[in-house]
Amino acid sequence: NAAAAGGTSPALDTTYMKTYLRWLVMPGSGGGGGETGDTAGNVAKAGSDGGRGAGALYIEVGGNLNITGTINANGTPSASVADALGGCGGGGGAGAIQIIYNYLTANSGTYSVAGGGSGGTCTAAGGAGGAGYSSVTQNTSF
Repeated sequence: NAAAAGGTSPALDTTYMKTYLRWLVMPGSGGGGGETGDTAGNVAKAGSDGGRGAGALYIEVGGNLNITGTINANGTPSASVADALGGCGGGGGAGAIQIIYNYLTANSGTYSVAGGGSGGTCTAAGGAGGAGYSSVTQNTSF
């Protein structure tokens, strides 16, 4: 059995982004589905679904930024496989968090952008989803 691929995450050419797009935020993709597993009694065992990719979050603060909590853009793990003989899907890719602000009060929050793993017990574990990115930047353009 071959393992399912993990979901991809945003890959950016930051030079291009800064020059042409300013602030581009892209979501992660879903993980690949698990392969059908070994047969038991001539019945193929189905693989599990891949994990869900995370979304993208863009926040533009016209006044004071004050973040002390947690913002999560994590991919989810693949679903558990119904039978241990099936293959697990790949984890969902992480998303992206982009925050721009005019003035800073506090930026002690946690930004989580991790890819999901392969869930459950299976004959072939899926790949982990790719990591995302986060950026908190002062607005100097407008």
